[in-house]
Amino acid sequence: MALSLTEAPALVRVGFGNFVARARVLSVLSSAPAPVQRLIRHAREEGLVIDMTAGRRTRAVAVLDSGNIFLLGLTQRELGTRGLPVGVQARRRRTRAS
Repeated sequence: MALSLTEAPALVRVGFGNFVARARVLSVLSSAPAPVQRLIRHAREEGLVIDMTAGRRTRAVAVLDSGNIFLLGLTQRELGTRGLPVGVQARRRRTRAS
């Protein structure tokens, strides 16, 4: 039985004993494209990368509202079935025009 997003728990298991707060995740991206690799490299230089792969290959990247980047060992599809927003345009922040 699948849970709707309103019924699903606030913490989502992202594999290997790690959990992420669903409300903080802006998007889950594949780790393969070059722009995502650059994003990871820049975040690593800033000290914003948190590795949650438990030594395994990075298959997906979660971008949080705090600017942190989580490296994940599960695929986008697996994380999408757990209720995380998947894709580049998963959830955009609305800003007011000044």
